[in-house]
Amino acid sequence: MATLIPRPRLRLTQAHVKLMLDANLITPHDYELIDGDLIAKMPQNQPHSAANDNGYDCLSAFFGRGFVQHSAPIYISDNTSPEPDLAVLKQHRRSYTNNPSASDCSLVVEVSDSTLSYDKTTKATLYAHAGIPEYWIVNLNARTLIVHRAPTDEGYGELRTLAETDSVTPLGHSNSVAVADMFP
Repeated sequence: MATLIPRPRLRLTQAHVKLMLDANLITPHDYELIDGDLIAKMPQNQPHSAANDNGYDCLSAFFGRGFVQHSAPIYISDNTSPEPDLAVLKQHRRSYTNNPSASDCSLVVEVSDSTLSYDKTTKATLYAHAGIPEYWIVNLNARTLIVHRAPTDEGYGELRTLAETDSVTPLGHSNSVAVADMFP
């Protein structure tokens, strides 16, 4: 049996992605850059799209419309720029001349149906390592909200799964958001 020799991996940077976009080799919002890999994003089905819109409306009403970013990149490093479904920013989104960084986000949200395992592992580790204080997964299949808090280099130290009948109070706030409002 032949021994496989590991081949070098070409790790992309944001500069590489910009060149590919400028040359029309890829289209915006179809890929996200994760740890040097260009990851194809899953197309949104109607329940995902509706939950994304509901989450945007709900969080915009809570934090203010200009403080919620919808399906746009955040900068984590030169080779990592995920596009969470929603990101709550610490400043009005018009104040950013470049993509907001992880330190500009107080909360990120992924709406999940077919990508639940990826969102619970890779994305959770990525957001925790970047120091984002709070990460929510809207689990469309189980109709639950998975709330991650207390980021560390290994992951989030606090994890709660909330039912559709529950509510959640974002960190640093006194008012609650109804979990049911996040679902279509």
